[in-house]
Amino acid sequence: MIKNPKINSTLITVEDSREIICQIDPSLNNIDTFIIPDKLKLLLKGKADGFGRDIFFKKLKNIERTILILRIKDSPEIIGGYNPLKWKKLGSFNSTDCCYSETCASFIFSLKRGNLENSIFSKIAFSKHAIYREKGLGPCFSLDLFMASDKKGKTWGCFKSDYECKIRDLDGWFQIEDYEKLIMSSSNVSEKSEKYHDWLKKELEKGNIAFFEYSLFSNIKNIGEGGFGLVSSAEYDGVKVALKSLKTKEATREFVNETTAHSYISS
Repeated sequence: MIKNPKINSTLITVEDSREIICQIDPSLNNIDTFIIPDKLKLLLKGKADGFGRDIFFKKLKNIERTILILRIKDSPEIIGGYNPLKWKKLGSFNSTDCCYSETCASFIFSLKRGNLENSIFSKIAFSKHAIYREKGLGPCFSLDLFMASDKKGKTWGCFKSDYECKIRDLDGWFQIEDYEKLIMSSSNVSEKSEKYHDWLKKELEKGNIAFFEYSLFSNIKNIGEGGFGLVSSAEYDGVKVALKSLKTKEATREFVNETTAHSYISS
């Protein structure tokens, strides 16, 4: 059994990630599900690392190609934005108290769970105003989506300005429950991932691995830890089975090799 891949996020799913990745790089439109987790890395999570602009800019200093994910408080809404540029805090007032950074590749979005085809992806319309910086504010996609000067970092605003369309029905302020910042790998899928992917396909075709949807297993209980990962008991179609949650992709190959060798010996 191979469990469906998951990205290191509690706010978005693999399918959500696919939608965002394809907006960033249309050439990845047919990216395989198993490769998506290798394209994204979690850099910051509000509930774990803290909220507020100082934490945000400290964690993301000089990092490009980042994806912002917001979960709105008391709402199922998931919104966010993509910035290909480095996030920089405006340090102090000199001749100006605010400035913009130009890019034509940024966008903001609203994900529609259960019907991703209706998700909103709003590209920058006026590229010179794509990313806004002002002392006291957090990250800003112009004024279309930005963190307010609230030190707690949980007050955000959406006011139609320089992006093509709104991502919320009404302009205004709102509170967030949590937020995450992920970075998208700028390189092609790693050779290691490609080799694993090719190997996995071949093993499935050979019949060495049978695919079962993880959601079909019930009464899953952790019972211990083995050499390859966590061991759990579960039920599948009324039959009690043992599940192993493998630590790494390489562990998957070693586990299959070992069980295949045992099957030859036992036969």
